[in-house]
Amino acid sequence: MITITNASVAYGSHLVLRDITLQIKPGEFVLVTGQTGSGKSTFLKLLYMGMDPVKGSVSVGGYHSASITTRQKALLRRSLGIVFQDHRLFDDRSVYDNVAFALEVTGARHRDIQRKVLHALGDVGLSHQRHRKPSELSGGEQQRVVIARALVNSPVFLLADEPTGNLDPATSREILQLLAAINMGGMGVVMATHNADQAGAMRGRRMVIEEGVLRELPAC
Repeated sequence: MITITNASVAYGSHLVLRDITLQIKPGEFVLVTGQTGSGKSTFLKLLYMGMDPVKGSVSVGGYHSASITTRQKALLRRSLGIVFQDHRLFDDRSVYDNVAFALEVTGARHRDIQRKVLHALGDVGLSHQRHRKPSELSGGEQQRVVIARALVNSPVFLLADEPTGNLDPATSREILQLLAAINMGGMGVVMATHNADQAGAMRGRRMVIEEGVLRELPAC
């Protein structure tokens, strides 16, 4: 469960998000829309505690913003799958090694790494590309690698920040279908996008951030 209670976030003296109160249950699909610069990425940072609220509180699982330590933040992020706007892939490593890295940093055993990486790549349809380098893939395939890396630790929630931002319409639809399938498998998904048309095409709770305020839209 993710619980946000009267949380506000600021960059210096500028208040970006104001008095947000929201609960997100495991298995839900939540779409957060808003114009570029409206605070969507900041909202996701609040969920993985990349930023602390200047007011209010955030609770994710057993972690609380008021008391979480630096070590616990690292553990929290391992329990969440995070898809950033930029791919952050290692160009000198294969697709397999890029996904395996997320497990290697946790000290996982080689046997478990191999099993989980192959499973994650199968889930995103890239098993046949596992030996290639990211630069040899299309933009959509690179995004699938990023999603596989986010899935490999079997998170409760997948947080996706503009996952189709640099993709053409057809590839964007494929990525959205993949995220919907992941959600249908039982994983919670929180996706931020500036594309309101994408939100209208997806099933789930819809939120919009306007002037720092998060409000819920009618269900689609």
